[in-house]
Amino acid sequence: MKKTIILFLTAVMAFQLASCAGNTAENTPEKTPDAPAATADAAPTEEPAEIPREPELVFASDLYNGYGFVHQQCDTTGVYDFAPINSDNITWEVFILDREFNDAERFIPQAYERALSGGGSLSLKEGQWIYVYCPCNEWTTQTAPEGCAFSWGINPDRTYGDASIPNAEPMSSAVVPPSNIKITKNPTSEALTVGGKTWFIAHADNAVSVEWTFNDSKGASFDLEMTMALNPPLELEVLEGDTIALRNVPQSLNGWSVQANYSDGSSTVSTEPAVIYVGNFLDTYSGVISQYRNAYEGSDKSPGYAFDNGISEFISYSNHVGYALKDLDKNGVPELIIAGMGTEDFSNNVVYAIYTIENGQSVKICESQARQRYYLMTDNRIYMQGSSGAAYSNFEFYEVRGSKLAFTEGYATYSTYENAGNGFYHTTQLTPEGYADYSRYSDSMTLEQGTALTTAFESYIWMPPLTQIDK
Repeated sequence: MKKTIILFLTAVMAFQLASCAGNTAENTPEKTPDAPAATADAAPTEEPAEIPREPELVFASDLYNGYGFVHQQCDTTGVYDFAPINSDNITWEVFILDREFNDAERFIPQAYERALSGGGSLSLKEGQWIYVYCPCNEWTTQTAPEGCAFSWGINPDRTYGDASIPNAEPMSSAVVPPSNIKITKNPTSEALTVGGKTWFIAHADNAVSVEWTFNDSKGASFDLEMTMALNPPLELEVLEGDTIALRNVPQSLNGWSVQANYSDGSSTVSTEPAVIYVGNFLDTYSGVISQYRNAYEGSDKSPGYAFDNGISEFISYSNHVGYALKDLDKNGVPELIIAGMGTEDFSNNVVYAIYTIENGQSVKICESQARQRYYLMTDNRIYMQGSSGAAYSNFEFYEVRGSKLAFTEGYATYSTYENAGNGFYHTTQLTPEGYADYSRYSDSMTLEQGTALTTAFESYIWMPPLTQIDK
């Protein structure tokens, strides 16, 4: 009987529940070690067999965009078998690339086409890169079964070009094909009370038709008929002007989203999803919104006025101000995001302030000041650019957890740490006072490398559509 032999790599076996569900900034090692070579103690999936040796395979592990991952460059052309282990309800994803992901691309691996979802076999060429992503970790809060793991390795019983095994062509472009359709207006998220009504409006150029779809909180998509069936007594009506009306909105629709899908007959382009929040959220945030409205509709947007009224001094940098609601920590309560409108200077896309609701009251999570600017990233993390002088800058990432920001990693320019000699440092460590501890840096690089890295980060700053506060 032909045997299927799978190479179990120590680095992959270490990437089980402990590192998959707990691979966070708090327990990430300061240096990412090379994984040891596979040993004869690794267990086969079917029956004992000699495990083929693959020396000098180098692995790394990290956490990006809610995904734990390991990656490997193939040093042999052949057929590779991929197998999930103890992975009920866990969808492992395999990506194949002809080069390594750069630091910016690792934020959004899901923008690329998957080679496999779960187990299977692929014909790979020497030099191609394998990326295996696990969706279970603290960021996604998805729990993996005990012993959950994923193994892969070359199959000596098959050869490259086997007609029954697909060749894994390197992914080089995003899934969405080029299209002449241009989205000119995304629908904005809305908050309303149970039984209320609202409208969503979108626009696009060069489209011949539009279809509205709804997505539940788990990401499943539904047409209008099924959405109403799942959320009685909801009523939906498509109106002229690329508008959809919602009436008798039930509590069950909280956390769902709606998007418009435009077609030109050969391709489809979708708007950003607009989230529906059902509850008294805007009532709770009304005091904060009024403070910003008063500043813009009055005659004083000075830093002094901002300080006296407990709002961001960035009010002096924009013509208008708006808000958006977005559930940044996925706890069912949307955060209030305040930002400027009508500005193209350095304050563009700066988040003025973020609030959440705690014990029925609005609570400020963070607020931008001149030397400490906050931005929203595409993966819902908060990116902070700070400075305490011309030679001292820091670039830090946080997650919203309740009413606090939790530090995950940071980069900074300093010139005081011994044995580094580069001037740009990376850390995941905190001081006892809760600040980023760059004296316990895990990596250092030149200022030129650090500048290129932080410039790449800016590609993933975004701002959700804003509802204007002032008139």
